[in-house]
Amino acid sequence: MSQYADHYFDESSRNNSWANMLGFIPRGSRVLDVGCSTANFGQALERLRECEVVGVDINDDDIAEAREKISAAYVVDITDPSALETLGTFDVIVFADVLEHLVDPRAALRACKRLLTDRGAVVY
Repeated sequence: MSQYADHYFDESSRNNSWANMLGFIPRGSRVLDVGCSTANFGQALERLRECEVVGVDINDDDIAEAREKISAAYVVDITDPSALETLGTFDVIVFADVLEHLVDPRAALRACKRLLTDRGAVVY
């Protein structure tokens, strides 16, 4: 498991990135959670916002657990644009505490842009 596997969503907290992002995600959205780890935030989105969440991460063990919590989860390296081709389109793409860890965050954002619906948004 990754060092992020034990990060849990606390609905009552307002002092963390997930709690701050929650309000920007419309109810019923199809969401791509980039760097989802074990899908603790994705699970909250499905429960609290009735979203369909697809999670991607590079950690096999985290994704194995994520598959039990959200609609779908895949081992995907988002720095490889071809790896994104089969995921479909999304109303929201979430980069929760991810962009700052990438060598080229602009390239990742550009690659993900084509996965957004016409009125889609990126939340980070």
